[in-house]
Amino acid sequence: PARMAGLCIDITDRRRVEAELQRSETRYRELFENIDSGVAVYEVKDGGRDFIIKDFNRAGEEIDRVDRDQIIGKSVFEVRPSIESFGLIDVFRSVWKTGRPRSCPAALYRDERISNWYENYVYRISPEEIVAVFRNVTERKKSEEALQAHEAQLKNAMKIASLGHWELDVESGQFTFSDEFYSIFRTTAE
Repeated sequence: PARMAGLCIDITDRRRVEAELQRSETRYRELFENIDSGVAVYEVKDGGRDFIIKDFNRAGEEIDRVDRDQIIGKSVFEVRPSIESFGLIDVFRSVWKTGRPRSCPAALYRDERISNWYENYVYRISPEEIVAVFRNVTERKKSEEALQAHEAQLKNAMKIASLGHWELDVESGQFTFSDEFYSIFRTTAE
């Protein structure tokens, strides 16, 4: 050939963007895998009638005692048969439609495999995907219930023993007196 032609394109910016994207993906993956809350990514199907599990982190596997490889690609209704009565599906649909994240207070989920109290935080990451971040709060709920039972027993014992008592809310400075207290001092709340 008598002549040759060449073309040069500066791809520095493209390489920089690719490197930043890779760093971002690595950051996301490390956070996803090492957070102590369960994280499930769902693909919204059939206009919000179904939610397919796309990703599930290690903490989620431990919390739910499942193997991620066994649930990826499955419907949430298949993996969590009692999910509709748990109330989370309504939250999924609301978040998917509105794009507004929602927190769900602790609620009891129960099926033939597990029975746990969960708190959930759900948000949308794209028009086709939502994420649920969840925690098993069963031990906390059991502790709260045990404390309430203990307080009820203590109040009952004090009533039976006719012991008057008072409580002070340190933050508000408000005193509360028992009925027995008023009886012992022959007075009323007024």
